[in-house]
Amino acid sequence: MDPLIAFLVALVFGGYLLPIPSFGMATYRYFRPGAIVPGVMWRRTLTGVVLLACAAALVFWSYAVFRQAHNDYSYVLPSARFGRWLSVVLAALSLPAEGKVRTYLLLFAIGLFLFFGCSIGELP
Repeated sequence: MDPLIAFLVALVFGGYLLPIPSFGMATYRYFRPGAIVPGVMWRRTLTGVVLLACAAALVFWSYAVFRQAHNDYSYVLPSARFGRWLSVVLAALSLPAEGKVRTYLLLFAIGLFLFFGCSIGELP
């Protein structure tokens, strides 16, 4: 397989496969026992707020995936533009988050960006 085709396949399917597992892992890391680190309460609070925003974004992503499955969604719709900007904002807010949760939140934002930027309209 040509390397560029493999790269395109990874980009297209990344928009469908990254958001749910990365959100699940971020939630697990946030709520696991012993996750509270003393002295950085503002970071813990910010991580919780970003996790809540990611939950709302996951609902929006599910709506877009449902419409995409019915061939009723386009790259040029205002909601798709909103999804791309939302993923950039979530990535920026995830940067000061706590440890491993940051990694999974950034993967979630990348998955959203891949879906709204690359996956829409690529699958029949």
